[in-house]
Amino acid sequence: MTGQSEAERDKAVVDAFYQAGIEGHLTSFARYLDPDFKVTADAIIKIVDVWTVRGGKVTSICVAYFEPQALLDKLGIAHQLAS
Repeated sequence: MTGQSEAERDKAVVDAFYQAGIEGHLTSFARYLDPDFKVTADAIIKIVDVWTVRGGKVTSICVAYFEPQALLDKLGIAHQLAS
C-alpha cells in the first residue's frame, strides 16, 4: 500500500470486508480487526453503516437500522405497508 493516502488505505480495509463476504470467507477479515473492536446495530432494515479505521485496523462499525412501518406510523405518514 505504499504511496496511498490514509483514506485510501482505510477504504481498502472496508473493501476487504465486503470482498471476504462475497467470497464466503469472512473469518479471513479478522486480521483487520482492532483488539478492542466494537459493532453496534438495531432493528430490521439496514440503511447505513459507518466504519472507523485507524492504522489499518477496524476499531468500530456502527450500523443504523429501522423498521419502516413503525417509523412511518410514528411520523404520521400514510403508507401501504401491512399493519
